[in-house]
Amino acid sequence: MMGKDRSRSKVAMSITLISAFLASWAGIYLLLVDRDALLLRHGELVRQNDELDRDLDAAEAALEPLRQLQTQGAAGPDKEGGEGVVAQAERRTNANRLQAAEIAVENAQLGRADEILNRIPEAARGFAWHLLRSRAARRFPLLVDSEDDVLVVSAAPGRREVAVGTRDGWIAGYAIPAGGTAPGPIPRPGFRIRAGQEAVFACAYSPDGRRVAAGDLAGRVSVWSVPGGEKFETLEFDETVTALAFVEERRLAIGGDEGRLAVWNISDGSLIELRGHDRAINAIDVDRRNVRFATAGDDSLVRIWSGVGFRRVVELAGHADWVRDVAFASDGRTVSSASSDLTIRHWNPDDGGLIASTSTAGVEVVCLEYASVPNTWCALGHRGELLFERAGARLRYDVPLVGGIALLGGAAAEDLSWAVLAMGGALSLWRTDPGPSFERRSADAGELRSIASSTDGGLVVAGGTDGGVWVFDATGARRIGGHRGACMSVGLLDDAQLCASGGRDGTARIFELGPQPRERLVLEVDDKPVVAVALSEDAQRVACVSRSGRMRSFDAHTGELLREIPPPQRGVAVATIDRKATLLAWIGDGGSIRTWDVQTGERVHPLRDRDLARVSAIDVAEEGLRLACTSNDYFAHVYDLETRERLAILNDPDHSIWSLALDAKGETLATASRDGTVFLWDVESGERLLKLQGSFEAILSLEFRRDGRCLYAGTENGAIEAWEVELD
Repeated sequence: MMGKDRSRSKVAMSITLISAFLASWAGIYLLLVDRDALLLRHGELVRQNDELDRDLDAAEAALEPLRQLQTQGAAGPDKEGGEGVVAQAERRTNANRLQAAEIAVENAQLGRADEILNRIPEAARGFAWHLLRSRAARRFPLLVDSEDDVLVVSAAPGRREVAVGTRDGWIAGYAIPAGGTAPGPIPRPGFRIRAGQEAVFACAYSPDGRRVAAGDLAGRVSVWSVPGGEKFETLEFDETVTALAFVEERRLAIGGDEGRLAVWNISDGSLIELRGHDRAINAIDVDRRNVRFATAGDDSLVRIWSGVGFRRVVELAGHADWVRDVAFASDGRTVSSASSDLTIRHWNPDDGGLIASTSTAGVEVVCLEYASVPNTWCALGHRGELLFERAGARLRYDVPLVGGIALLGGAAAEDLSWAVLAMGGALSLWRTDPGPSFERRSADAGELRSIASSTDGGLVVAGGTDGGVWVFDATGARRIGGHRGACMSVGLLDDAQLCASGGRDGTARIFELGPQPRERLVLEVDDKPVVAVALSEDAQRVACVSRSGRMRSFDAHTGELLREIPPPQRGVAVATIDRKATLLAWIGDGGSIRTWDVQTGERVHPLRDRDLARVSAIDVAEEGLRLACTSNDYFAHVYDLETRERLAILNDPDHSIWSLALDAKGETLATASRDGTVFLWDVESGERLLKLQGSFEAILSLEFRRDGRCLYAGTENGAIEAWEVELD
């Protein structure tokens, strides 16, 4: 019996060891599988490019006979095969070219995108062409293309140089061309060193950039001089090396996949063991200003260690899942951690206090890096999402190249706007700075449900769920007054001298703007929330409409009631007033659309669309007598109020529509979604012109500037975002 028990014990021990072995390799296996899946995605995009190329070649080949026919004069404008047919064919071909160029930009193929965009005739280069060119200018093609599968990338301190570690056991260094222009030929590696036979999961430069360290799957850590490639020393760490960082020139911090943490003195070979983490260490980052370093682990903890006595000084607890990366800000006053709980937390490294927590809007961040300017960081999601924040402005890009990320450092300002990403055998240089075409300003206003801008864009007024009426200008944001309950709507004169607001409390308020804004009038509109307000161009009237559909027009100076349009007997889904306070519009049950002349009270332009359901947003163009509204969350309908016809139904199945806005002429529609994505649509053709990506916060309100050259968005977190655009 004892023999059998001993045999059973051995079997049980074997099973336990096998289970532990499989568990320790599970994360590595998932990492490799995830990268393989992303490589397949990259290949699918390339195949999509090839299909678009074939379609484009066929369309351009079909154009040539029609052009020859037109040149020979064989057909007039009104005859079959004449100028009208040629123009239609050219429009279709140019639309195909724009689609192919957008796919090329998404695939980081700037050269191909340039070539396609240049084939579009100058006369046809409209709004979509210019914005697509602007997007393409911020992304550059592959810098490195090799047969090795790049798993990790690290930037040299203060230099435009990166080191990469590959699945095949190589470590290589590349000098990155200066930003601002296309990088030109793919650079040759400055060094290429055989680290071993196993995959390199971690690499790091020394502070002076003269040494590089690599750690591999087998637990081997080696240090070389670069670019010469002379090996200093090799350490057998006995765990898969998952994180490396030089604490100082000759001391290297090493983290393993079972939580082991040690500091290795590469001069004398001594090793200082620290009580690391209970589970795998995913990242190490160093604060050289204050001689300390931080570690992040699968035990959901961040720990900060002294770089002198190598003792633990602070433990940061609060994440609900694995902490995937950790990074110190350039000034050392903040340390940030990215977790699988879909947050990035910012901490005070001195006392461990939580400064702020940032939602990543569903993105699981695996890499986090700070730039060398204050309040600027870049993060990479495990499915290719690139998140960027500078001074509170957050952007998101979806990129095809995933695996590692490094922000370039250096003295030149343009160096701070570039990230190097790696996956497969490629490095790609991306400009993450939103540039002069994007701005963001924030206030502690809650959700911004309504916004209005002056003609020159120098001032934006917004209504917040905190009840406040907020003014955003070059000096920042300030609260000039408010309501009892949320501010639901705002209106602004073109010269920015007067603004109006409507609140959940059923009142409208008029404010005089200037150096010292003051409240002029409080008007009782209804016992329901006021959902739209507008001031007439001569500043003599203010029109207000409540959620019930009741409209009241008042004298903007005395508060005298001038006209009232009673609410309908049946319910109203949404209501609005145009910017000039001349047209009231609401949509009721059953798809009925009703409009009134605000001055005369006469009903105009009645129409019905039974396809409308669950309408949640509405807008009326200032000049074009066009109305747009949402339907069933994912559709936008646009109508011509004079002809009473529906012009377009616009839809993107992946993005629900939370807000929308028409430009002044009613030719372009902007729609925004919960994840911060903004689409621009051509109303006449129904085609999607472009996708704009600002923050990854829900956008609750949109507004075109009067000249159509700027689009403003109000977010769920009290921020105004703006994109400069050119509408031809």
